[in-house]
Amino acid sequence: MKILFVNVVYGAGSTGNIVKNLFNECSKTNEAYLIYGRGKKVHQKNIFKLTSELESKVHHLISKITGNMYGGMFFSTRRIINKIKDIKPDIVNLHCINGYFVNIYKLLRWLAKNNIKTVLTAHADFMMTGGCGYTVECNKYLKEECKKCQNFKTFNGKISLNRANKNYKIMYDNIALFSKNNFALTCVSPWLAKRYEESPIYKGFNIKTILNPIDPIFMEKGLKNPYENKTNVLYVTPNIYDYVKCGWLIDELAKQRNDVNFTVICTRDVDYSFSSKNIVYIKGGVEKKLLRDYYFFADATVLLSKRETFSMVVSESLSCGTPVYGFKSGGPETIADANNSVFLDERDINALSKCLFSISKNKEEIRKESFKKYSLESISKEYIDLYKLLLSI
Repeated sequence: MKILFVNVVYGAGSTGNIVKNLFNECSKTNEAYLIYGRGKKVHQKNIFKLTSELESKVHHLISKITGNMYGGMFFSTRRIINKIKDIKPDIVNLHCINGYFVNIYKLLRWLAKNNIKTVLTAHADFMMTGGCGYTVECNKYLKEECKKCQNFKTFNGKISLNRANKNYKIMYDNIALFSKNNFALTCVSPWLAKRYEESPIYKGFNIKTILNPIDPIFMEKGLKNPYENKTNVLYVTPNIYDYVKCGWLIDELAKQRNDVNFTVICTRDVDYSFSSKNIVYIKGGVEKKLLRDYYFFADATVLLSKRETFSMVVSESLSCGTPVYGFKSGGPETIADANNSVFLDERDINALSKCLFSISKNKEEIRKESFKKYSLESISKEYIDLYKLLLSI
């Protein structure tokens, strides 16, 4: 079976690592290929970077005015389609195809019109809204009413034309081109799957939940304790300033628990000033083995987001045996075992402070239970079984 993965990046960020691991695992028993668009070029068999960074940056700037962030990209899209023609895959598995590396509409239209079996893996909201990556509390897309979108300029820029409704309609029309026998949608959490099931764009299509796999390194035991204090809480975020991630709340939590050491690991290399003295801030992220040690030797991991469709922080922490505490944000509470995590209904820092360390389960128990849910081998098998099913129709 020839499997082609398409993702915005390779080996970087959450989806970049997820797709890399799925590609490597599927390559063991199948002929796998991978196309990506942004970041460094890797020299590895069957992996292709086909997007021009210059074209991507130019399109990004133009889209800040036009609001057409998923269109454009003429030359890179042509290279990607030509490569698909060369490969002649049995299955194309699209993951995150935003990020200014391909014309999403043209790619979908070409796959549909050429009757290519396609699996779309939804990691975020934008494939059911045609725009928003996080709809948060907005449900306009359910009624096909993305007119006068209040969020459009928040995520696309203050000077952008608001074409949310047009983007929605174009996405709707292109997904509708697929035959029910040639298309399947997977979502990374039961919560996200429910939202896609309610979306008019995907009405009548096969929708399945397949969780994100963890990197195998997080199944290993930690080697060296990176903490100096005895009681430690870990907070990991891609961007401390992201309004959806709500990283600033860690300061409030630390003030209430000055008996505890808080470690904040931010992937982005940005400065941030905390008022609490019991916070250690690490910017620019850490290598995977060290991150595993931070998870493994922590007493608790916290999640403060308003919205998460999955949360690799949750799956990685639980796989390292460390319970997670936070607020309900969508995906996390549907992918985590309730015995190994606490997600509060109300965004109340006082309540979160009080419930920290309330889970007393053995770390090894938590790890074993999590391996069953998030292991690369089991999740890869779920994908392979879905590919075979789609090919048999």
